Amino acid sequence: MIQLMCTLPKDLVLMGPSGTGKSTLANVLSGCLPNDDSCFVTCPGVYSCTQETSVNVVTYLGDDSYGAATLTDTPGFGDSGVDGDGPIITNIIEALKHNLGDADIILLCIDYGQRFGPDLQNMVTELESLFGRSQVWDHVAIEVTKWPFTETAIL
Repeated sequence: MIQLMCTLPKDLVLMGPSGTGKSTLANVLSGCLPNDDSCFVTCPGVYSCTQETSVNVVTYLGDDSYGAATLTDTPGFGDSGVDGDGPIITNIIEALKHNLGDADIILLCIDYGQRFGPDLQNMVTELESLFGRSQVWDHVAIEVTKWPFTETAIL
């Protein structure tokens, strides 16, 4: 049996571009199957279906011995149409302010095959403007999603 040697964060926020697998990751962290829509709604492929920020109290990996956490799944950046990411950011801020209040860690989810281009740079700039450049990086971890787990990809 593997024992965790660190303190697990109690309040996690998943952020990133549309289609990076934030909702799928939220399901796995909650102990649900990756495509279990009863936990966090997912869409097949790279389609975006998370339209509103959702805040759920979950148990890590579905195992009560790890304790409970508040997990926030956010709509993706860069998939916002004519209004830009403004409405998405407003939705995230309101949800965090009214339902969460604070976050131990923000997992910035980035697709393994995605370049760090203008969309990601804009998202990072938005995060820095929301939370303050000097503070945001104390609470952000980069999560690479859709990483292939083949021996050649790992080595």
